[in-house]
Amino acid sequence: MRTIIPSLLFISLLIITSCSSSYYLKQADFENAISTSCKKIRKNSANQFEIDNLKYAYNKANQIDNNRIAFLLESGEENIWSEIHSIYTRLSNRQETVQSLPDEVLNEIDYKEINYGKQISQSKQHAADYYYNKGLTLLAKNTKYAARDAYNYFRKAKRYYSNYKDVNNKISEAKFYGTNHILFRIENQSRITLPEDFEEEILKISLTDLNRKWIEYNTSNNTTIQYDYYIQLSLKHISVSPEDTQRSLYTEEKEIEDGFKYQLDRNGNVQKDSTGNDIKIPIIKVITCNVVETSQHKEAVVSGTVDYINTSTGQLVNTHPVTAVMTFEHHSAEAHDNIDALCTETYNKIGIEPLPYPSNEQMIFDAASILKENTKKIIDDNSNWLEQ
Repeated sequence: MRTIIPSLLFISLLIITSCSSSYYLKQADFENAISTSCKKIRKNSANQFEIDNLKYAYNKANQIDNNRIAFLLESGEENIWSEIHSIYTRLSNRQETVQSLPDEVLNEIDYKEINYGKQISQSKQHAADYYYNKGLTLLAKNTKYAARDAYNYFRKAKRYYSNYKDVNNKISEAKFYGTNHILFRIENQSRITLPEDFEEEILKISLTDLNRKWIEYNTSNNTTIQYDYYIQLSLKHISVSPEDTQRSLYTEEKEIEDGFKYQLDRNGNVQKDSTGNDIKIPIIKVITCNVVETSQHKEAVVSGTVDYINTSTGQLVNTHPVTAVMTFEHHSAEAHDNIDALCTETYNKIGIEPLPYPSNEQMIFDAASILKENTKKIIDDNSNWLEQ
């Protein structure tokens, strides 16, 4: 107990101290000091200790803010208005915090009401003007990175006035010019005639979900857009294997119970178990089944590269191999003798007929779905450097 009581007292003292205005004054945290003093004075308007703390904190905070405004105005810098607007707003909010206190308290802290409305409005207008004009200057540089900076400045202007001038149009314009526009296209370099609609199927690839803040993918050529990169799916190798039908003969067997016999002792009598019942020994029989299995196999392979081409220079800046394998595989079987000897996997093949092989064109066309997904993954994996 001797160690616990002092600890509890220390914790209690720490809580009380940390919640007092004096604690915040020592930390030069005048806003919390003001808020704490006001709460305690509203409970007891004769709390002279808190009134004195409030007077010091309120006047000190106002002095610091007014000195900062004077310094900013004398600096001659253009980008001062956002901070000035924040300071005037803080001065107004601080005034609202104390102005509801009793008049005698306001007199003691030398409270003088000031209408900050004009300063807040003017600084807000100046801040919006600065960010908007800064955005215009950057946008006029006609570079992608400047357009991205312009986008951020226009959005800051919009925070002050949602419909400031034509800021919404400027945000869209900066977004467009700051974005890397990329066209996805296909080129068949395999010297193999592609099935009808193969290219159309590939171009159904959904890339819009891969769009980022500064990346926009397109799968159809928009002549009004100057593309920064082409992502070209270059098909280099297309092959289809011959139809391969294999027949195999094998036998499966299984042990089953086929009745029972009694266990006899040396004298030929039936033995009994501990409960007095006759002891029976199961008779095990092996059954077999001959199987003729037909396996069908055919495979289509479409491979190439995903090439990134800089449209302004025509240079290949990145390339990645891509492959799609479409496999047709089918198994059917015939059973001869006792099908109870078959395992589940073999049993499920019994009675299934061989299937007609898909055509080469169909195999290649079906490979397009796999190729789309593999290509999309490559594009997604390379989005980071492309956004730069």
